[in-house]
Amino acid sequence: MSRTLLSACVLLLVCVAPSLAARKWSDATGKYTFEGDLVGVNDSTAVIQKADKKKQLVAIKIAQLSQADQEYLKSKEAADVASKASNGEQTWTMKSGLKVNARVVDYGRKDVTIQRRRGKVYVNDRMFENLSGVQQKVLLRIVSHFEDVPLETAKDLNEWIVKLKAAPKTYTCDGVMLELENGDEYGVPFFLFSDADLKVLEPGWKQWLAAHEAREKAEQAQADKEREALLLQKQAEAYQRDREAEHQMRMMELELSAVEAGVTDIWEVELKPRGGGYSRVVVTSGRNSDVAARKVTEKYPGYVIVGVAKISR
Repeated sequence: MSRTLLSACVLLLVCVAPSLAARKWSDATGKYTFEGDLVGVNDSTAVIQKADKKKQLVAIKIAQLSQADQEYLKSKEAADVASKASNGEQTWTMKSGLKVNARVVDYGRKDVTIQRRRGKVYVNDRMFENLSGVQQKVLLRIVSHFEDVPLETAKDLNEWIVKLKAAPKTYTCDGVMLELENGDEYGVPFFLFSDADLKVLEPGWKQWLAAHEAREKAEQAQADKEREALLLQKQAEAYQRDREAEHQMRMMELELSAVEAGVTDIWEVELKPRGGGYSRVVVTSGRNSDVAARKVTEKYPGYVIVGVAKISR
């Protein structure tokens, strides 16, 4: 997923703000207009909260807006308005009732693998005891959710994982990345959020997931295209090698026929690299030694001839 589209999805979540100065917006044709507050903008998308009873958020491609609106979005005024809307405090409520002051900054899907090795619990190749307190608690909730077992402490987790006998367990978690006030970021699965907060998160997630799947399909299509191109290339190379081998076989047959008829002879030509090194012997045909030497010299220009000997008549 492109960073621009990802930003647009996140804007749908984080930019809910009290009404600012409602502005009249219109599309490029001027036929469609509405009033609303700018609450977020990036390179390609503007997020506007409509000035109606529902206060609905809409994400509009900047290229589809009127020229006047596009110019406004480039202004310092628009940047200041969007910044004020985006910097508001966010409080999220977990199913447990815990309230967390944090900003949603990203969506994500991640595999979490847990396994017991050498008496230690590992989470994605990190020791459980080395995780932060928040990460440990989230991991306990993940296992409890997918395994339907109550795990509250590290001791509970260890007692449960011993029963797996070193077999790894992998869970695919969909969720969001929360940025705390101190700047730390933590991935939080959707199932930990309250139902009310989940309703706010779900629309943006569906857009993110659709874009993510589209990107994966595009990458797979490109991989298939490259594989087919490589296969075609190798088939062509194999075809040319077969033709060359067939040509060489025919030439060999002709040369052997010429040898049998006494028209030519088979010669061994010993070569040595001009810069020094091991010598090699090449077998070729020719009416005499000069012809044989000339044929080999043309084929191996980096060598000098050491000797020529006839091996057939």
